[in-house]
Amino acid sequence: MGNYKRVDVDMGEEEYLKARKIERGIVLDHVPANKSFLVLKVLGIDEKFPGSITMLTNVPSTKFGLKDLIKIEGKEIGKGELEKLAIISPYITVSIVRDYKTVEKFRVSLPEVITGMPKCPNEKCESNKTQKFKFFVEEREPVKLRCAHCGQTFKEKQLL
Repeated sequence: MGNYKRVDVDMGEEEYLKARKIERGIVLDHVPANKSFLVLKVLGIDEKFPGSITMLTNVPSTKFGLKDLIKIEGKEIGKGELEKLAIISPYITVSIVRDYKTVEKFRVSLPEVITGMPKCPNEKCESNKTQKFKFFVEEREPVKLRCAHCGQTFKEKQLL
């Protein structure tokens, strides 16, 4: 995704970070700290993405200590992408924005069974030949999924 330079900003107690509103797209809040680049990768967003992206990383959060926030102009989100986000964290909140207003807001949820993605990390698994992926959720926190075809259990880092 190119080269990035981290810039730390020293903010006084009265200062707050603000990111401009988006006209149409999605806002992802409560992303685990330092997982923004993984989220963009999972959503298939790279340097060719035509919309604007605003990312705030390591933002103070009263609930989570630190979190990331991502605003993506011009992005729609589908069921498969929501399931992938739930693998990263069940606390991610998705806001759908139209005409600068939030029209829908919800938390991602990890279903009991995930189909269609992700690819099984077991290279010898039959599902990698047939491209028919199916996983059962074994644990939600931390996430562990069991492949319906080979029976092996995998952690989030192995799946994404």
